[in-house]
Amino acid sequence: MAAGIRVGIIEHLPNTRDSLANWCRQGGMDVVGQAAFVDTALAGWTEEPDVLLLDIGLPGISGLEGLPRLMERYRGARVLMLTVHGDDAKLFAAIQLGASG
Repeated sequence: MAAGIRVGIIEHLPNTRDSLANWCRQGGMDVVGQAAFVDTALAGWTEEPDVLLLDIGLPGISGLEGLPRLMERYRGARVLMLTVHGDDAKLFAAIQLGASG
């Protein structure tokens, strides 16, 4: 595998997840894992991601609720939260929990 940035994507909408993966690959990044749910991502991928793209509003365990567990599982990864909502309180909470942006 190339020495590019390794990305894991956690997004429940398949078209959005696929688009993000394609965008990352076009930018020279390596997509090492894709998941629709936090639990699936926690089960692990074959490679550790450098960056997690995490949907804040996932069904089941939300991205916000799963953030601490994902950061524990993937200790070296930076987490970027994805959202279509302008909820500043949730975004601020994600930053407080350790998200990079």
